[in-house]
Amino acid sequence: MGRYLAAADREAPGLVEGFHLVGSVALGAFREGSSDVDFVAVVPAPPGPAEVAALRRVHAGLRRRGLPRLDGFYVTARDLAGPASLAPRGPYVLDGRFSAAMREPHTPVTWHVLARHGVPVRGVIPRVHADPAELAEWTRGNLRTYWRRWAARFSRPVCTPAGLLSLHPWSTVWAVLGVPRLHATLATGGFVSKAAAGEYALATFPERWHRVVREALRLHTRAGSRSLYPTPFHRRPDAAAFVTMVITDADRL
Repeated sequence: MGRYLAAADREAPGLVEGFHLVGSVALGAFREGSSDVDFVAVVPAPPGPAEVAALRRVHAGLRRRGLPRLDGFYVTARDLAGPASLAPRGPYVLDGRFSAAMREPHTPVTWHVLARHGVPVRGVIPRVHADPAELAEWTRGNLRTYWRRWAARFSRPVCTPAGLLSLHPWSTVWAVLGVPRLHATLATGGFVSKAAAGEYALATFPERWHRVVREALRLHTRAGSRSLYPTPFHRRPDAAAFVTMVITDADRL
């Protein structure tokens, strides 16, 4: 963070007024060597072309240094004081790669994590719009759209690109630990990491699903133990069924 802030101050003096960490760092789940560093940078005004070019140089320099990847975006304090969906899609970084404009709108999840768990690195975290009803509505919508499409991917023929992707360990981790995170938010109003979502799933759902959840946890932590499935082909239908079950149960909430 020190290297990032020094580079930002050198390339664009006065631009980064506040810098706060969210994601795994804020939730106490950062894993050295695999976790990204998720951030929200507060700027006085939307960056202009010269400032965007400066930020591009900053993040390119960090990538060359081989530091942990930064994921985050640049917003004003005024943006954070309003609903996430209304915030401009300004500069952001994904997997360490900088872009001048976000492709997708902001989500209330980041707003809530920042308000409740944010770690200030520079400045004080400003007032953040965190409406529980808005969060619940977004969570239900995300389960019914984005995650239902993921469940469908696990059911497509293996000869298709989506079918091949469903065999990859990352797909199992992303889906099997992803949907319980949202289920937990609806059930408790709080937020959990991927690992904590796995433990939540083991405590919440019937034993029928424990095998695929434990497999996802094994893959997430990169434990040296053997797979709980003979092949990814055997794991795939359980992952699809689990995701569908969690979404259906979330509707009950």
